Amino acid sequence: MNDIPHPELLSEITVFCEEHGVPKSMFGLEAVRDASLVTDLENGRECRRRTVERVRQFMADRRASTKAEDAA
Repeated sequence: MNDIPHPELLSEITVFCEEHGVPKSMFGLEAVRDASLVTDLENGRECRRRTVERVRQFMADRRASTKAEDAA
């Protein structure tokens, strides 16, 4: 396996996908309009800081939305 430049991000995405029952390809599409994002990260893809920020913001927004829906 290739070195993974963003192991923490990949771990966060994996946990998120498991928690929310989201396939990897759907996650990439919804987060940054790139269905191959997660697979590419697993294969050593480098991401710009802005992409990492967008991915983390997407996860934070989705978690906040889910909490709000659960509270309603």
